[in-house]
Amino acid sequence: MLANPYRTYLHNQVETASGLKLIIMLYNGAIKFTKLAQIGLAENKLEQSHINNVKTQDILFELMNALNPNQGEMADNLYQLYDYMHQRLVTANLKKEAAPLAEVEKLLVDLRDTWLQAFNLSQ
Repeated sequence: MLANPYRTYLHNQVETASGLKLIIMLYNGAIKFTKLAQIGLAENKLEQSHINNVKTQDILFELMNALNPNQGEMADNLYQLYDYMHQRLVTANLKKEAAPLAEVEKLLVDLRDTWLQAFNLSQ
């Protein structure tokens, strides 16, 4: 059976990406899934919203686990911000509210864009 070419491409992208590129890919995924959760909520497709919300939460856990606690205040601040976003996603999921999703999306976009600017990268 032939492998799905898109999956093969994605696998190769992840396997060959630098640490920074992986972080950007995680942010992009989290942004995408947060948008899809908002769409699901707006269209009253609660299961779709839930599934995408949980995917964003999973990505936040990956970002939290990637932090090196020995890096000091910046790592601590990022951890706290990721934890805050996770809490907002849980609230959005439990209360079926769009505002926390929009807030998390904005924070994710701002963080991603900051990393891109800091390292002079383009999307």
